[in-house]
Amino acid sequence: MVDVVQVIGATGFIGGHVYEALCSRSYPVVGVGRKSVEFANVDPSLRFHSDSLKCGDGTDVRIAKNVGTVIFCAGMAHIQNPTPEDLEQFFEANCYLPVRYAKAAIRCGARRFIFLSSIGVHGEKGNEPVSERSPYAPSNHYSRSKILAEQKLIKLFEEADCELVIIRPPMVYGPEAPGNFSRVSSLVKTGLPLPFGGLKNQRSFLFVGNLVSFIVRCIDHPNAAGQVFVVSDDEDVSTRDFVQKIATAQKLRCILLPLPSWFFKVAMTLIGQGKAAGKLAAPLTVDCSHAKRSLGWTPPYSLAEGIRLSFPD
Repeated sequence: MVDVVQVIGATGFIGGHVYEALCSRSYPVVGVGRKSVEFANVDPSLRFHSDSLKCGDGTDVRIAKNVGTVIFCAGMAHIQNPTPEDLEQFFEANCYLPVRYAKAAIRCGARRFIFLSSIGVHGEKGNEPVSERSPYAPSNHYSRSKILAEQKLIKLFEEADCELVIIRPPMVYGPEAPGNFSRVSSLVKTGLPLPFGGLKNQRSFLFVGNLVSFIVRCIDHPNAAGQVFVVSDDEDVSTRDFVQKIATAQKLRCILLPLPSWFFKVAMTLIGQGKAAGKLAAPLTVDCSHAKRSLGWTPPYSLAEGIRLSFPD
């Protein structure tokens, strides 16, 4: 019997793309999500809900029958000015919930557990390319919750027969992507002159189609076992050029004012986007040579293709 793949967070942006890709490739797949969505091949009792995001020993979450791989894509992010309650939910959703599913996966005899972390565990800026060997440098509660999850999972799988794979992507973009990609796209649609013209900082991005391709490769590749990977489109681009490509993909005229980065940060702060501005103005590139070399993987979509596909006609 072919092993089943269980996708946790299948109603979210990344998890939804992973679920659809596995279905299209004829994988036996089960989706689990917080939102009330009917999956064609899902036992409704497998869905998790926000009131189940509590610490536990893994006995309160369920793994479907014959699951060989669990892909954990669920989590919380993109919250502006989080409250103390939000911070508690951050750690429950991003740390304790994956640990509970990992315990359940081990107990049920799953072969592999793939955890989607974040490049943010290495910080939000850097003059040197980030690799798997780069030190932790968290700058917010989101990245701290991801680090704690990684540490707990690594310790948990040390004595387990189940194999752990950790993936740390940079900003993921694609159709209906949340976060900064959505914010920038909305700004471009206004038709107003935008203060991105002076942002020459280099950044790495990741099209959701490329991330899905890499996750699928990690399901069966023997070299993925026990590994941590940073991945990207393998093309670095300035924030200025990235915004221009977003405008071109939407067939919109975009005037980018060549203002210094400090002015950009001030302008964005005045419209309530100060944190987003700090990320967009900072350099952050990724060295994904380990992922390419170890798994024989190449991003199937170029940066230009990924942005174009993010705005289907």
